Amino acid sequence: MSALDDKAILQYYYQTDTYAYGISNEGDETIALVDEKSGVLIDVMNGAGTIELCDSDGTAVLSADSIDRIEEIDGKALKIYYNLTGTDAENAELVTEYTFRENGIGVSQSVVCSMPITASANKSKLKRNFLRYYDSVDKDMVGKWYYPENGDYPYLVNESIATAVNIDKSHTVYTFVTSVKEDATIWRDTYPDINIPLNFTDGEIDGYTCTYELVLTSNTAGQTENRYRSLFKGRGSDYAVGIFPATENSENSTVFVGDSVDLKLNVANLTGEKFNFGLKYDVYDYYGEMVASGTVNAIPEGSANTDIRISGKYGMYYINIYAKSNNYTYRECYPLALIPTDSYENRQTNPFGLTSIEGHNVLDEYMTAAEVLIKTGAGNYRMSNHSAGQYTAVERMVEAGVGINVQFGSRNIGDDYLKNIESFKKSLAASIDKVKDFADSIEVGNEIDGLLDTQKLSTNYVNGTLLPAASVVHNKGFKYANAGSAGSRTNFFDVLGESGFWNKFDILSSHSYGVPIMPDAISGGSDLWNYEQGCQRVAAALEKYGDKEWYMSETGYCTVPKDPEQVSLRTQADYNMRILVLGHSYGASRIQLYSFYDRASHGMGYNNKSMEMGYGICYQPDFLGVVKPKPTTAAFAVINYITDGLEKTEECQKYTTSTLRTFKLTKNDGSQMYVAWSNANPLPNAMRYTTKDRIVGMPWQNQWRDSETVTFETAESKVTVTDIMGNSKVYNPVDGKVEIPVTGSLVYIEGIK
Repeated sequence: MSALDDKAILQYYYQTDTYAYGISNEGDETIALVDEKSGVLIDVMNGAGTIELCDSDGTAVLSADSIDRIEEIDGKALKIYYNLTGTDAENAELVTEYTFRENGIGVSQSVVCSMPITASANKSKLKRNFLRYYDSVDKDMVGKWYYPENGDYPYLVNESIATAVNIDKSHTVYTFVTSVKEDATIWRDTYPDINIPLNFTDGEIDGYTCTYELVLTSNTAGQTENRYRSLFKGRGSDYAVGIFPATENSENSTVFVGDSVDLKLNVANLTGEKFNFGLKYDVYDYYGEMVASGTVNAIPEGSANTDIRISGKYGMYYINIYAKSNNYTYRECYPLALIPTDSYENRQTNPFGLTSIEGHNVLDEYMTAAEVLIKTGAGNYRMSNHSAGQYTAVERMVEAGVGINVQFGSRNIGDDYLKNIESFKKSLAASIDKVKDFADSIEVGNEIDGLLDTQKLSTNYVNGTLLPAASVVHNKGFKYANAGSAGSRTNFFDVLGESGFWNKFDILSSHSYGVPIMPDAISGGSDLWNYEQGCQRVAAALEKYGDKEWYMSETGYCTVPKDPEQVSLRTQADYNMRILVLGHSYGASRIQLYSFYDRASHGMGYNNKSMEMGYGICYQPDFLGVVKPKPTTAAFAVINYITDGLEKTEECQKYTTSTLRTFKLTKNDGSQMYVAWSNANPLPNAMRYTTKDRIVGMPWQNQWRDSETVTFETAESKVTVTDIMGNSKVYNPVDGKVEIPVTGSLVYIEGIK
């Protein structure tokens, strides 16, 4: 029985088809679900919660005690004023304002101070009380697409923090917290299940407001449909808009194999009534051509589907949606990729791979990443995060033939470092046992070389980690790699070589980055922030101390929309493919792009100011769990497809000039092709010491404004040039020569000599 069933004992009551809210004569608040089938009220919450401000010790300085008075507004809104307790009770007022919508409740809870109150955000909270046991809680960040006014590429910002409290299999209460910073980074694992953290700076505050939307649902539809519609209800919208594959995509991504895909644009009426509505959409391919467009001018009482077919070329496509009703305007960018299909018969020898899947212990996110990795032809993966979900995903990769090098975390290098060697060895042995069924090599530590600033620390590191770790790894039957060197530093290689450790490990692990300068920007002097110079330092160390296998186990470019000096989506793809080619030409047997998801280890939000949040080849999963690619994903699939069976990459001096880089790629069947790109017209931010703002533009607008015409020799009747997205063009030579335009985006050339 619900506390709201007996209306005679209520001083206030409001009900829609999905929820009910009431206040008893004693001042108790109750929010109840309306079961869709039976109409029965199911009590779920004791009101919307109350703000509790605490000091740094966790002592409440302000909290609600009871209802003081209520104020009804226009029949569909309610203000509740509370009696307060705490040391600052006399200096503040706490008000909850409810806005009752057809599909949800808007909640605004405000503290108004007559004089500043000192409080700690970490200790304060909005306390909520659920009236019944719940099965589980899901937490996600909801993003919305932002289209910059300057015409730059759209990107995701934080819209709300979503908490789905699953009351049982049939009922869910969604909370969409909208009082969240656009660039906030929220830690999924520490975000409370029930209470809502407050978003203010520690110290004196003169007021605070927390806003969120409550949506209470009966889950009669499928999980995806329920979440999709609930999301738009949480936005206060009278409609919902979504794009879905016409046929189920098992790994829940928008990376599709083949040269076509059929999609459905679904528009759902959330009111059951007619209202003014308009929607337009357009579809652009990677070459700036609008390949489809359409409008939707009305929504029936239920929902309507519009079919969208995308075909013709491989590569990235972008669907742009603009929808508007009387009360809500919505805009979305929907990126997808069409990639070639291939059996990847030589996957196990493919040098190109990825590192780091950050799934926050969400199995679906790990598995989606694994399937996309496999689909794009990745040859290897560096596992650096350890969880049951990560292990399951890696096992799936191994089934597909992906090689796995495993990295375990760093240790400090202080004086107590040498005191616990035996416990360290025992712990490492136990860790290796967990990965023994899929690992092919073990790496211990990560980017510790920046700390090796004294002989003492260097000696501690060698004797306290490297040597004991090598003995454990080798005893377990695995190849051993040193901790990946940040920036491929010469001093780190010297520590390894001059300590006598060089012959104790099997794989040299190094990391090189270059954001935002181009990977092959060779300039005077040593620059750690330079990819090709990093490769040169590795090659020099291998020549000096002895040749061995080499993994470039972290590298890549990041997209940071709010940093004008960083690279664009297209540049990330162009430069990342150069990285793969350059690394292999210098001798790396594995070159692993960092990372899969666009968030690294820094939480679940969209932070468009932090470099660490932008290295992904895919965006982080959306509220429905869908993973969407950046152009690098498509480019990565193409290079794996077109170079399958690659054995050797070497620079071709015949064609390489001061502006043109050309490489000859030899496969295991003896066949050869060439890769070329031009630096004749570099991007404005191509060099470190002359950095300028990057070119502004949509991701379907070519950033390479000019090309360099290159004359190649051939004995063939035709020459085939394939671009970074996998689309080919045939050139007909004249007198054994062919002229090909080359830009900063690499091309694959077959038929020249």
